[in-house]
Amino acid sequence: MMRVEQKLLTIEELEALLFEWQGRLCLTEWDIVLKIVRRSEFGEEDNQADVTYNEVSRQGIIRILDPIDWDNDLFNQDMEKSLVHELLHLMWRDFEPADGDSREHILWHSRLETTARIMVALKRGSLARNVEARTK
Repeated sequence: MMRVEQKLLTIEELEALLFEWQGRLCLTEWDIVLKIVRRSEFGEEDNQADVTYNEVSRQGIIRILDPIDWDNDLFNQDMEKSLVHELLHLMWRDFEPADGDSREHILWHSRLETTARIMVALKRGSLARNVEARTK
């Protein structure tokens, strides 16, 4: 798989992507606040993003890791993919296994990540380029 080019986004650029992806994923009835936060604000050390929400009021907060705290030398941060991943949490919330440590939950979460990667790659046209490069 090709490495994603590092593209740091402003909060305004992320908010425009939020609007775009809410439409794509039929989540326009949700009022979502987007924040870029420092690593110290995340409870778990390895979070790239998270979402909290109130299903009744259809309100949510998506927090994305500030690029200044990105410390992975092997993989670039993809803020758009992180945003889509968190929106998929909202979309598929009814199917999330209750036990966060279960094999089912790990698989469910892995599928959200894979789906987010594929959707963003399709939007960017990079999935077709990756497949074409592999077949040559």
